[in-house]
Amino acid sequence: MSDPHFCLHQIFRDFDTFKDAVKSYSINSKQPLKFKHSDSKIVQVVCQTGCPWNIWVAPTDDGKAVQIRSCCLKHEGCIMMFKNNFGDANYIAQRYLQRFQDDSQWGVASIVQTVAEDYHWTISRWKAWRIRRIALDLLRGNAKEQYHKLQDYCAQVVRKSRGSTCFVETS
Repeated sequence: MSDPHFCLHQIFRDFDTFKDAVKSYSINSKQPLKFKHSDSKIVQVVCQTGCPWNIWVAPTDDGKAVQIRSCCLKHEGCIMMFKNNFGDANYIAQRYLQRFQDDSQWGVASIVQTVAEDYHWTISRWKAWRIRRIALDLLRGNAKEQYHKLQDYCAQVVRKSRGSTCFVETS
């Protein structure tokens, strides 16, 4: 869903998948979109400028997926926006996850430069640091989860090496 295109009766796995597609579309096309209505039965997306572009999505008849039920996919009189609320740190971290996996030492300055080149956005060093932290947490798990794994590791050492003793002390 890196460059989605929408059409009437298009089916998505679930509402979250559809919302991710809308975010990607909004960022790639530089169109200012917003979720006007969102609950467990329906999601409506509209253009922030007031043009007729909109999409209504509801569950399919069997309830196993969601489908575009109504849409007007023509933007009229919209201006392109280079600042997009959907381009938050979580979104950017997800988009560069493979890069972080390949290079866990990818620095903040390089993140700022890459986002500027790829999206034409200027992000702060603080936001780049948050992007880095989110991506590394996604790849490695956060610190709290890692501490919980220490007890499991200790139990494995004792189980595999009969007669061994293992102590874990944390603070």
